[in-house]
Amino acid sequence: MRGAFVVQLDKASLRAQGQFEGWVEEVDSGKQLRFHSTEELLAFLHRRMEAAREPENPTPCVQSDEHSGRSLEK
Repeated sequence: MRGAFVVQLDKASLRAQGQFEGWVEEVDSGKQLRFHSTEELLAFLHRRMEAAREPENPTPCVQSDEHSGRSLEK
């Protein structure tokens, strides 16, 4: 299912101010990200959409470790 994403927003998100925090996962690849800003979410979506256009040269995506908050390459 190309181009399909699951997004879960934290209750702490400042929705009225357009700042979102939560998790996003690309359904097709299982790649996921713990994002702390709207910009991080949009950057992840952009990278994954670009990777879908060029499957022979996949773009690495960043995944955050839930417990440490560190970003991991996956």
